Amino acid sequence: MDYTVFLRSVAQGQVPAVTLMHGIDAQLLDDAVAAVTTALFQDASERVLGREVIDGREADADLVARSAMTMPFMTAARLVVVRRVHSLPPKGASTLAAYARDPNPATRLHNPTNGGRGHCACMPARRSMAGTGFTRSRVSSI
Repeated sequence: MDYTVFLRSVAQGQVPAVTLMHGIDAQLLDDAVAAVTTALFQDASERVLGREVIDGREADADLVARSAMTMPFMTAARLVVVRRVHSLPPKGASTLAAYARDPNPATRLHNPTNGGRGHCACMPARRSMAGTGFTRSRVSSI
């Protein structure tokens, strides 16, 4: 999915269940996180309660999956953002693939990364994600 199409979709309230967004422009990645956050949470207090940010350098796939399976608390939705998802250990790919096949309907898992040269060893191959809520988007400078 193209970055512009992704942003239009999010602006219309259609946030994919699981997103891997990669590109070299960190500002565009941050803008995408902000757009998803705004689409899911209208109020600042909802953002505090409903959004969790995980650093892929300090986590593993099990932690990401557990966080994504956590139900929202005092909000209608939950957003889990995994920054530097490319740093997650490759052995967690099956855990993330299992989550993507059956995601928590109340959670959106958003994975922006500007590392890994467009490839995340921890993320399952595109062919293994057919029929899931998984969306892959490449970000390029506009």
